[in-house]
Amino acid sequence: MLIIALMMRPWILLSNIDGLMNARVLADDLLLLGVGANHLQAFIHAFSRTHEYLHDIGAKISADKSFIFSNDAPIRAYLRHTVWPHLHCCIDVVLHCRDLGAHLHYDIKHW
Repeated sequence: MLIIALMMRPWILLSNIDGLMNARVLADDLLLLGVGANHLQAFIHAFSRTHEYLHDIGAKISADKSFIFSNDAPIRAYLRHTVWPHLHCCIDVVLHCRDLGAHLHYDIKHW
C-alpha cells in the first residue's frame, strides 16, 4: 500500500482544486469528490486526467470495476452517456454501493 500511495501522490496534487475537487487514495481505491458550483466541469477534467495519469504509469483501468455517483439527477443523466476519451466507453453511474464495509446511498431522495 505504501508504494501505491507514493505512486498516486502526483495524481492527488494534479487533481485537488481547493474548495471544488478533492482526490483521495483509499487503500487501493481512488476517489474524486467534487462539491460546489462548477463541480461537474472540475470532475470531468480531473477524471479524464486520472485516466491519463494511470495510462502514463502503465496501469490498466477496468471500466467494469469503476463507478461514478452524484446526488444530482441531471448530472447523473449526463454522466451516464459520457464516453471517456482514454477508455472509449461509459462508466456506470450508481445510486448506491458498498465500499470499505459501508453501504452508501447517493440519491438525495433516499436521505
